[in-house]
Amino acid sequence: MGGRTTPATMFQGLRIAVVSALAETRRAMRGYLEAVEAEVRTASTLADLAVVASGAAALVLFADDFPHGRVLTALAALVAAGGPGIVVVSEDVEMAKDARQVVAVPRPAWGWMVLDALRTLIFDEQRGEGRSKKR
Repeated sequence: MGGRTTPATMFQGLRIAVVSALAETRRAMRGYLEAVEAEVRTASTLADLAVVASGAAALVLFADDFPHGRVLTALAALVAAGGPGIVVVSEDVEMAKDARQVVAVPRPAWGWMVLDALRTLIFDEQRGEGRSKKR
């Protein structure tokens, strides 16, 4: 098998940012992502979103944890700045419909659903098929 990517290692070395106001959500996502060998950075506020997303292959944003208007403003700024692909976990999946580099995951969401969205966002982009502008 030497050097072959497996589901357990496909995120190896990739930095994934997670933003949620809830410590338990951040802990759970860290566990899922570290299990697939991703580097994980987390933040609990939208004010830290750009910092934690800097250099990341993707951002997972638990949008329902924050005021709707502030989320839309933060997403627009990150997309305009050419930030990483974004997985938005929200009851309002429509908020992501027009953004090229945003994939929405409806709540309730489990860790494996977020991993599937990340896999699509990052690896389809590498083949030129994804929604993300950068890796």
